[in-house]
Amino acid sequence: MLVLFGGGVLAHSLPVLLPLALAITTPLLLLTNAAVLLAVLDDECSRRLRWWCLGAWALTVALEMLGVATGLVFGPYQYGPTLNGQVAGVPLLIGLNWTTLLLGALALTERLAPSAGPWGRPLLAAALLTGFDWVMEPVAVRFGYWHWQTWPLIPVRNYVAWYGIAAGLGLALAAARVRVRTALAVAYFGIQLGFFVLLRLLSTPTQ
Repeated sequence: MLVLFGGGVLAHSLPVLLPLALAITTPLLLLTNAAVLLAVLDDECSRRLRWWCLGAWALTVALEMLGVATGLVFGPYQYGPTLNGQVAGVPLLIGLNWTTLLLGALALTERLAPSAGPWGRPLLAAALLTGFDWVMEPVAVRFGYWHWQTWPLIPVRNYVAWYGIAAGLGLALAAARVRVRTALAVAYFGIQLGFFVLLRLLSTPTQ
């Protein structure tokens, strides 16, 4: 994953390679998300976790569809052409990425804040995921993941929604008495965050 995402930073930064980088974004994210999800499910061996993953994917896709259609959830935005496999204007991949990144954030809080307890860790994980989105937004706009009608301003409700959704899903997992400690999930969160940090530093977002 370090090689894939490190190469992705390079390809996104070189104009000659950018069309290829954008073309393979969807299959690359499908591959890496599937690898992380399978690793977590294999490590934890929990039927409750399987159902949670399915529910998290379905809920986040449904909320994204509602958000795109009405602008009420995150603010007024539309997905661009970079992420393929769209239904009702929303890439089905986006729910998978929501799920695996939240699993990574939860696994990270297991390591960094064990004293926060089963109810505190999901709230910390939600904050991590919201911070991740803040880093990602300008990069996502630049490379056509999605477009804000309010750009260059991003509605505060976007970050409130990210925190609320992540916290709700994390607390639901805690209520199911499922803990996530898979190292690959932690690594994936850090690698994808590093990918967007580097691209944010290396590029200037455009509308």
